[in-house]
Amino acid sequence: MFGEGNYFADDGSKADQYTKNADTRVHTGSSPLAAIHKLLYPDGVLPASGVNYIFLCRVGLGCTIRTKDGKTCLEAGVATSDKLFVPRKDKGRRQLGEIAGCREPKVPYHSLLAELGGKGGKIARFREMVVFDGARIYPEYLLAYSRQ
Repeated sequence: MFGEGNYFADDGSKADQYTKNADTRVHTGSSPLAAIHKLLYPDGVLPASGVNYIFLCRVGLGCTIRTKDGKTCLEAGVATSDKLFVPRKDKGRRQLGEIAGCREPKVPYHSLLAELGGKGGKIARFREMVVFDGARIYPEYLLAYSRQ
């Protein structure tokens, strides 16, 4: 929705929306989940069904640009030409627009903060942060949990 980046949330409930139960059908083979299970459960005893995983990461957001719709900036004049993304021939969204008023060399924004709002400017859903440079991400913990 907001480009080809890595998506993060400041609330675990948002991350939980994207997880699936790690049931026994996907523990074998060469899937990423099977590789994780080989590391976490070397004796082959897998967790009970209903286990979900999320990464807790440190993320360097740097200079952030805000949006509600993924197309326009919330503050006018903060990006060169008020564009969120650098125009590309393939219509992909992989690099954010340049910071307005920045001297040479031009510097693109480092992250996108999506504030999906409701009436009266209040945030209706969880905020999402999108980072387009993997070097700004440090996965610190892998959390295993089950929904209650």
